[in-house]
Amino acid sequence: MGQAEGRRPAHAVYAVLALLVATAFVYAPVRYYEFVSWDDGLMTLNPNVAHGLTWRSAWWAMTTGYAGQWIPLTWLSRLVDISLFGWNAGGHHLTNLLIHLANVALLFTLLWRMTGQLGRSWWVTAFFALHPLNVGSVAWVIERKGVLAATGFFLALWAYQAWVAKPRRSSYLVVVAMMCLSALAKPIVVTLPVVLLLLDVWPLRRVTLAFADRRQWMAMVREKVPLAMVAAFFAVIAFETERRAGVLPSTDMYPWNLRLANVLISYVRYIGKTIWPVDLAAFYPLRPFVLPDWLPIAAAALTLIGVSALVVRWARQRPYLLVGWCWYLVSLVPVIGLVQVSDASMADRFAYLPLIGLFVIVVWGVPELLSRVSFGRQVMYASAIAVVVSLAVDARIQLGYWQNSLALWGRSLDVAPEYNFRAHIGIGDALVNVGQLDEAVAQYREALRLLPGSAEAHNSLGVVLAQQDQLVEAKSEFNAAIRFNRSYNNLAQAHLNLGAVLARQGALPEAIAEYEIALRLDPDSPQAHYNLGLALAESGDLEAGVRECLTALRGFPNRADWEAGVARILAQLGRRDEAIEHLKAALVIDPTYEPARQVLEALNRR
Repeated sequence: MGQAEGRRPAHAVYAVLALLVATAFVYAPVRYYEFVSWDDGLMTLNPNVAHGLTWRSAWWAMTTGYAGQWIPLTWLSRLVDISLFGWNAGGHHLTNLLIHLANVALLFTLLWRMTGQLGRSWWVTAFFALHPLNVGSVAWVIERKGVLAATGFFLALWAYQAWVAKPRRSSYLVVVAMMCLSALAKPIVVTLPVVLLLLDVWPLRRVTLAFADRRQWMAMVREKVPLAMVAAFFAVIAFETERRAGVLPSTDMYPWNLRLANVLISYVRYIGKTIWPVDLAAFYPLRPFVLPDWLPIAAAALTLIGVSALVVRWARQRPYLLVGWCWYLVSLVPVIGLVQVSDASMADRFAYLPLIGLFVIVVWGVPELLSRVSFGRQVMYASAIAVVVSLAVDARIQLGYWQNSLALWGRSLDVAPEYNFRAHIGIGDALVNVGQLDEAVAQYREALRLLPGSAEAHNSLGVVLAQQDQLVEAKSEFNAAIRFNRSYNNLAQAHLNLGAVLARQGALPEAIAEYEIALRLDPDSPQAHYNLGLALAESGDLEAGVRECLTALRGFPNRADWEAGVARILAQLGRRDEAIEHLKAALVIDPTYEPARQVLEALNRR
């Protein structure tokens, strides 16, 4: 069967085209979707990427540890999107979809080349392409890193197969290069050396599971040592970047016994959601300090031990079981929660690559299971078609929850209403964007009821209170955000917001001090430079004020109000011609900006 199928490239082309068309159809609505109020602001509110791909922004992308991540390839792809589409969210969504489609084609062709089984490779890829658990990876703009890293991962597997067929140093270097490209998008590729060992067992069959082959096993392991060193390098970089950014929750909040319990339960929950993909949501909260009941922990542990025992028992006769199961277990290790980097218990998007292992088990195992059943082949194909159609329909429904922030967080709250402070913050942010400030305040206060130490909720609530001129209450919230914050980027924002409130209260020395703290934490913040410049100018230091404002404009040049602000300070300094140039620049940016026009007319009358 395998060899016959291996000689039908025309059939393979038709098969992959059918998959691509079906996947594109299911995901087509994303071209109308918005950015969402969940980390998309890392891009949309980031002045370093505001002007798309430039030499300066490219250097920033290559060197930044922004938000606790060093993912230069992902940032470069986002910069290209901004250059092509600006802030049209549909264009960014379509890029994610195109990368997913490329992954679909790569996975299908890779499996077909390795196994020679066109039909089974198609079914695995169909499940991967259309499974609802993968919707978040495709429909969430900021999760570009996951799908892009998967592309590098698949290319590394391609290169490895080529190296196995013709072992040359240049071929091995291609494997290393593809692994590095994947890690530069997102360091989930650290498990690649283990995955390659699994592929050596099946389907490449370079080594057997017999104890007598231990020398051959040692040879296989030695081959992977350079790749393991690369993996270790990227793992250390990822951990250090997160640690320095202050995004790692403390072991006080999430002690090791809680993390281990969540690991066991999450492994089983992912399997459950793979088999029965209902009640999917963007965010599943993990309650700090509180250990789950012992019964689900014990049930999860027994399930994993039982499945592992069966897989080992049948490994020699059915090596695809061992490979698929270990692929699933190993691929989830970087994101399963041993190193807790968020307040989520699990995330659908983390299953993007690990699910392939489970799909292999099903697609290779079910035909064998039904081979002795009357009409087993007909039942199998009818069931498989029904499952794929059901997955496609469910994926389309799940996709709808990503169309905007209110839909996304409303769904999350429906699925996981207990302790879901993150959903309340997300709904609050969405309400702010449509001007419903009182309703947003209620959502932030509910988030703080659930987690009083949420720096993000305190900061967001402070921003809304400041907009409502409740400056004393806003100041209190920003102080709380500073007290509870661990992330340096968010801490800088809290100091910046506190400084803005102090400036409005007329406490300029205190405001200047807060702006300076914000700049020490985030030296590249144009907003902090601009606010500091205005405060210095208002306190009488016009020269220092204009320097800070000009620094802000170099970082974020397309702000008409900032150009006008610089012009006012220059006019006070008597530098009339420079002031006029900045006012003209403001009107080029926004011809309807009346404050700039009025000041320009006043200067021209002098």
